[in-house]
Amino acid sequence: MKTILNLALLLSSILFIQAANAESNFKSNSYLYPQKTAATQPIDAIFDTYSLVECRFKTPLFLDLYMSDIEDTNVTLSNNILSIDNQQRMDLDPKITTGNDTLRFTGVKAMKTFERKTDKKKESVWSIDIDVFKHDMHILRFAKFGIDDYEEGIDYAGFYYIVKGPPSVTIPKLKKLAPNNDLGSVAIEKTAGNNTRVRCIF
Repeated sequence: MKTILNLALLLSSILFIQAANAESNFKSNSYLYPQKTAATQPIDAIFDTYSLVECRFKTPLFLDLYMSDIEDTNVTLSNNILSIDNQQRMDLDPKITTGNDTLRFTGVKAMKTFERKTDKKKESVWSIDIDVFKHDMHILRFAKFGIDDYEEGIDYAGFYYIVKGPPSVTIPKLKKLAPNNDLGSVAIEKTAGNNTRVRCIF
């Protein structure tokens, strides 16, 4: 009985020491590599005139969102808050990135990934449904896309957003934002729902 009691005490001591070491290592690693989480931002923070009509990245927040590799990243949506584990994002110049390992956005209603296929090309899309009101426009969706163009033998990517209302209504509003009323940077498409898709291709 005494031997069994001594053995139990020995095992308890070993387990206690291992747990203490694990906690110490965790604290040490957390100190060396602190998790940098962005303050929660409204999703409309990613939109400015540069992203809307010039296909340019001027805000670090927009750049970090676009450069996040959604396929290899932990992305969750809960209570209209989109969280993106951004640690695997492409390394960028510190002057043009937020540097945050985690991005958080409010105002996201839904998220989905889908494909569009034809004989000529395949488009892979990650999109979020939103309600953003900016510059007299109601923006319904933001999406990142990649296209395999079988006909041209090339791959390309970019982003698009969808504005409520047909192009005939949306184009004049976009022209007000564009330098010299020039919308040459964006492609305007009418959607099946009679809304406007504004596409930026890189």
